[in-house]
Parts: sequence; C-alpha cells; structure tokens
Amino acid sequence: MEPQGDERPVTGPHAHGAVNPPVVRSSTFTFPTAEEGARRMAEGDGLVYTRLDNPTTAALEAEIARLEGAEGAVAPASGMGAIHVALMSLLSPRARVVVDPCVYGCTYSLLQKLAKWGIELVPVETTDTEAVAEALEPGADLVFLETPMNPTLRVVDLEATADLAHEAGARLVVDNTFATPIAQRPLELGADLVVHSLTKAIAGHSDLLGGAVAGSQELLEDVRLWRKDAGPVLDPETAWLALRGAQTLELRVRQMTRSAGHIARHLEGLGHEVRHPLLASHPDHTVAKRQMPLGTSVFTLDLGSAKAAMTFLDRLEHVSSAVSLGGVESLACHPASTTHAPLGEAGQAAAAISEGLVRVSVGIEPTEVLIEDIEQALSGLAKPQAARIQA
Repeated sequence: MEPQGDERPVTGPHAHGAVNPPVVRSSTFTFPTAEEGARRMAEGDGLVYTRLDNPTTAALEAEIARLEGAEGAVAPASGMGAIHVALMSLLSPRARVVVDPCVYGCTYSLLQKLAKWGIELVPVETTDTEAVAEALEPGADLVFLETPMNPTLRVVDLEATADLAHEAGARLVVDNTFATPIAQRPLELGADLVVHSLTKAIAGHSDLLGGAVAGSQELLEDVRLWRKDAGPVLDPETAWLALRGAQTLELRVRQMTRSAGHIARHLEGLGHEVRHPLLASHPDHTVAKRQMPLGTSVFTLDLGSAKAAMTFLDRLEHVSSAVSLGGVESLACHPASTTHAPLGEAGQAAAAISEGLVRVSVGIEPTEVLIEDIEQALSGLAKPQAARIQA
C-alpha cells in the first residue's frame, strides 16, 4: 500500500518534500497554546507575525548568509531599507561617520538627513588609506563605503580599511552590491556588516526590490529590531523570487564579469576612455586583482560632455537606457542626471563624476552583440582629447 497522510515519505529539503521552499503568504501564525504564544513573543523564537519573521524570507536570509560567509542575514524591502536599518542599528546621537563622497546618491542623501540628529559626516576618499587614517584620528563610530564605487568603479582596500577602522574603535559597513559575494567577500576581509541591493545581481532579473544585511548574529540582533519597528519588511513572494534568482547568481556573475572585461578591453583598444577594475589603466588595478579577481559586470565610458553621453544612450538599440544594474539584460545610464543627481554639481565634482560619464551594466547576452551595439552608438562621436575620468 502507498503511505497515507503523515506516513508519506519526505524526500525534499523543505515542507512536504518540496525541492524549493514554499511561499508562505500568511501575515500571522497560530499558537498551539496561549502559553506557547507568550513564550514566542518573550523569547523572539518561533513564528508569530510576518513583520517579525516568515519562513520564506528566512530561507532567503539563510542563502544570503551562505553566499557572504556570514553567521546570518536580514532581508528588508529594498537596498536603501537595508542601508537604513544597518546604519540605525549602529549609530547614536553625535556619532562620527567616515564616508566617501562617491557613494550611491540616495545613500549619501540618507546620511546627510541624519545630521539633524547630530550625526557628523566626515567625507574622505576611502581609496586613500592615509586620508582614512587621518579622518579616524579624532575618533569615529562608523566607516561606510562601496567597493567598487558607484559609478566611478574605484576599489577600496578592504583589509587595510578594516584594520584602520577597528584600531579607531569604529565599525566597517560595506555595500557589496557591485561585486556580489561571488566576486568579493568583505566579511572575510574584516568588514563588520555587508549590505546589498538584492534588486541588482542577486535577484538578477530587474523584477523586484529587496535588500540584505549580513554579518554576525550579535550585530544583526539590532538590525532585526530596526526592521521590525521601522517596518521595511520584504513580501514573502518577493523573497521567494529573490531566492530563485540567487540560485543562478554564480553562473550569471561569471558570464557578466567575463563579458564586461572583454568589452572594456576592446573599447580601450579603440582609444575610448574606459574604466574597469581589471584594466591595467585602472588606478586601483593592483588592489582589484587581489581582492576581486573576477572583476565586476559594470564598466564606464567618459564621452566628454553630457550631450555626447545623451546621444550615445539614445543611439543604443540592444542595450536599454535605464538605471539599475546586475540584471540579465544590459543597461546604460548617465549618472550625473540620474543615479547621482541628488549630489548636485558640487557633490558630483567631489565624487569625480563627470558630465560625460556613462555607466554600462553588462548582462548575459552574447558579447559580440553588445560590442556591435556599443560601437554603432559611439560611431561619429569625438573621443575626448584629455582624460576626463578622474583618479
């Protein structure tokens, strides 16, 4: 006879023998007894309410932790939600935050907004370890950085920066969205917390918003509390989609980084001003080779003027003109007028973001198709006479 009811064998890793975790679309969970409900609330252990915990989101968090080599992870509703709860979990009034002016525009804007609570922002070029050490001398509570940076693709020496931060009694938080945990593992190099926009490469299909914070269980305890109370909770179905994307992350990243490096070398050989961490012309090439040998799926072109950059974007046929990155489709954007517009002209100048800079995120399409499209879009545009991508 076939097994019946509870006797049916379970062969898969999840409930009911499912190969993939089920989407648990329930806002609340029943208690077997009132006493058990009280225990779960008191100890924070067990399912109560999806704003506190959800099995589908927990499966995604376990996968992010595995990818980053972390003790755990917390998945808020967006990348900015992840940065917000990470910052709030670590900062207190009058805290000093060392940050590079060249971070994602909304990240810098968020940090500026915290000034009303007495948070002191200390802008510094984080690729300059001597400048970082000097900024940390009066004491600091937090160093926040991206590497590679968005959009200049400068690469920060994480191990050296972590040592400096910890010697000064500060925590190091790293946005690892551009590199992904396939190409770079900041926690292994000394970072305290890693943040991600799951919207980008980890989910990989430009169809959802999500974020993640990974690190030690000790630090994540307050991160979870901030997510619970502030409420940027990831929807279970979105968590499932992000987890599905994460299953193919390594395959996609290896293809996209290989293609991006090839295209960048090709365009540089044609005399264009290109930046990619694995090009020998990149100012941080030595650090990049050691720290993230796969490189990144993003490269930049400097076309000398906003007009030339806009013309190039309008001519693209296969590559789409859109913000975001890390998806299976190739995208290109003009950071000065889109992703980093919140910085303003002065902020863009401080971050070395020129008006002619174009950011290209390479997808999984055939490399030859992308090269052909980019070359036709560049046809007839004058090459800048002097280097405009600033070091």
